[in-house]
Amino acid sequence: MNAPNPGDSSLSAPFEVERVEWVPSSAEVLEVQVSGRWREGTPEGHTMLVVDDAGERRPFVADVAVAGEDGHWSARYAVPVELRVALSTHLALNAAGREISLPAASPGPADESDAPPPATVVDSGVLEQRRARRDSHADEGVVRRAQAAEATVATLETQLGHLEGRLRETLTQRDALTARLRTAEQAEEAERRVRGEVQDERDEVRERADREIAQLRGRVVAAEEHAAALAEEMDAIRREGAEA
Repeated sequence: MNAPNPGDSSLSAPFEVERVEWVPSSAEVLEVQVSGRWREGTPEGHTMLVVDDAGERRPFVADVAVAGEDGHWSARYAVPVELRVALSTHLALNAAGREISLPAASPGPADESDAPPPATVVDSGVLEQRRARRDSHADEGVVRRAQAAEATVATLETQLGHLEGRLRETLTQRDALTARLRTAEQAEEAERRVRGEVQDERDEVRERADREIAQLRGRVVAAEEHAAALAEEMDAIRREGAEA
């Protein structure tokens, strides 16, 4: 859970953040969950999540947004998996033309049943009591941190499973394209050995084969680059899981 520090200037912001988390939704998509309370009431219209992708501001409209009483609010956003690293840097909400900074998103529980209800908001007095109990029970704090670390590892393992599935699909596609390329090259070689009486027909067949080979080679290169990128992503996730 991402809660503001009592001494943070974010306490004066129009939106009081409770948590910003991401969980794997599929091999292609992460679900970013944002919950908190609007101090001046829920804004009209769409509240978009803005992700800073290497300097490019990318807005996302909520798939689900729930507004409760007293400004309590939660939303879920579908974000491409390739933006996972960007979720740990600069995030913001854009509401009614106003941009509000958010803390970095942390990995949420892989099993959503373990997560706190998105629309549930804890009273500030209760939060203070919990902080006091936490300060006086260091051992309990260690246990909670261990549980959070376990949840992070479980989430990363889930995403790793998605990435491994994507990698297998990419490698299968690459193998199929390589086989098609080999067949096309063999066909091209056979065509070159054929001596036809009609020169124009032979040239047309050769040009068609050359075009297909060029296209297939480009797709094979793209598939290999995609597989390498996925392998790097899996290594990063393994390291992140080990550190957690």
